[in-house]
Amino acid sequence: MPVDGFISGYRSTALQDDELLAAIRIPLDVKGCAQMFRKVGLRRALAISRVSLACAARIQEGVVTRCRIYAGSMSPIPLFLEEASEFVVGKTISNELAKEAGRLAEKAVSPRTSPEYRKDTTGKLTTRFFKDILAGTCRPDR
Repeated sequence: MPVDGFISGYRSTALQDDELLAAIRIPLDVKGCAQMFRKVGLRRALAISRVSLACAARIQEGVVTRCRIYAGSMSPIPLFLEEASEFVVGKTISNELAKEAGRLAEKAVSPRTSPEYRKDTTGKLTTRFFKDILAGTCRPDR
């Protein structure tokens, strides 16, 4: 079962009362895949995050062939940023692409608390992911 269908809400899963999670399989085909996870909190020592963002993009010859962007700390479950993820597919990575992906990510989140800060930070982290790929500081695994 994909994780999207497994996590059903805050502290709840699709498991039935008589079921037990026996294994988690994560595909390791990471060739050409750039990945990033960032967690932003009030202080380093504080475990609670204000914003978290996970990004993974498969890159072939500078073109994004697959992308998944998820925002955390915005809703009871991680939020798939579908529009931003789909926007970049088939496009060459550029500063303009990074900015537009960030704008779409910012538009997609609607946090209940500190909305301006969380929306702005989500957009900036998404933009940073693609700019880091462009700069070579977040290289796709070979």
